[in-house]
Amino acid sequence: SPRQFGSFHQLIASSEYRFLEATKPLRKATREPSPASASPGHPGHPGHPGSRNFSSWAGPKPGGGEQDVVRAREPARCQTITYSPSYTLVPTYECFNVCSYCNFRKNLTKQGDWMSDERAKQKLTALWGQGVDEILVMAGEVHPLASNRQAWIQRAVSICSAALDHGFLPHTNVGPLSRQEMQQLFAVNASMGLMLETTKALNGPGAVHQFAPSKKPSLRIAQLRQAGELGVPFTTGLLIGIGETHSDRLHALETIAGLAQEFKHIQEVILQPHSLGSNQKLKPGVQNTQSSGSERILFGSASIAELPQLVKAARSILPPEVQIQVPPNLILDNFDFFDRGWQTLLQCLDNGAGDLGGISPRDEVNPDFSFPIIPQLRAALAKEGYRLEARLPVYPQHLSWLSPRVQDIVYQRSKKLPDKISESERSCDVRLHTSDR
Repeated sequence: SPRQFGSFHQLIASSEYRFLEATKPLRKATREPSPASASPGHPGHPGHPGSRNFSSWAGPKPGGGEQDVVRAREPARCQTITYSPSYTLVPTYECFNVCSYCNFRKNLTKQGDWMSDERAKQKLTALWGQGVDEILVMAGEVHPLASNRQAWIQRAVSICSAALDHGFLPHTNVGPLSRQEMQQLFAVNASMGLMLETTKALNGPGAVHQFAPSKKPSLRIAQLRQAGELGVPFTTGLLIGIGETHSDRLHALETIAGLAQEFKHIQEVILQPHSLGSNQKLKPGVQNTQSSGSERILFGSASIAELPQLVKAARSILPPEVQIQVPPNLILDNFDFFDRGWQTLLQCLDNGAGDLGGISPRDEVNPDFSFPIIPQLRAALAKEGYRLEARLPVYPQHLSWLSPRVQDIVYQRSKKLPDKISESERSCDVRLHTSDR
């Protein structure tokens, strides 16, 4: 089982949690006891006051078989692959972490460049009728000991609340949170997330996390555990190609699997290849030749070639109810549905990936890589035996965990899901062999 780590507040109050001392070992602290999920006070318990019956909603189907790369030209069945129609709101790009692979962050300013409520509401109003369900709230991190930390949390809470008021479902990923902060945000979210990235410490001199103290694996594992204790539907994942080995990736998957089995709160695990962007500082040329013992250390775009087999390994390690997600925009090359990237994506789906994540007008984390156009992607997948369908940012088994306010929006949104695509588009058999006629 995964190692136990200390609470967030104990970590940030210690001398180890300092920007220039990221390479120091983590001090062990005593964590709070985990509540029993069988208790009526737990969000997943049927007797919880916020519980509600959503058994009539047909949610996303688990994806993936275990077959290998060779594909039949005329698939005998139509397997469902899901995605979330989303839009990203960024309260701030300013971040105290400095990850050398990042294309998202901006430097800190004295006044703080934060999105106002008025600006958020303008953007949300413009999204009405655009087919968006999920509002991804993603932000750069404010240091846990900074004087404006609470104001930053409140900014995220306010934007999530506005999203609910406009009929959308927020999913928040703003970095590690205290227990109180996570509870505060979960009250206005359908689900939350935090990338584990890796269980390998990459904070030594010249490493990608040298100046990113909140990327300590111990801290992020503790966050996954805290989310489980609080009953928060959660998304996490691996960032592939930042200096880890194959064994490191398997260890990270096993760590996630252990927490998912214990708390049943992990909805999706993202396997995200590190794709070189125009704003990052990582220079992978020399590092590509390094090795750790007999294993190659992976950097940059070489990670894409590793994906299909990693998906297959993940499907054998993770519980069957945990969805495996791969981001299509980081695999496809300029929406070319015939190139090597397209074949890699199909291999990932063949090997057990069943979700393509949030698809929005812009990938804020990887702005150099645009998402494919949904109708084109749906048609291309249909020819390969896959039916692309929209889903909500919370899965059916976790609906009763949500606050009543969020449940109301889920109920409204779930009734509209079948209308996302026409009846003819829902049947991939209609278009499966059109190119062969």
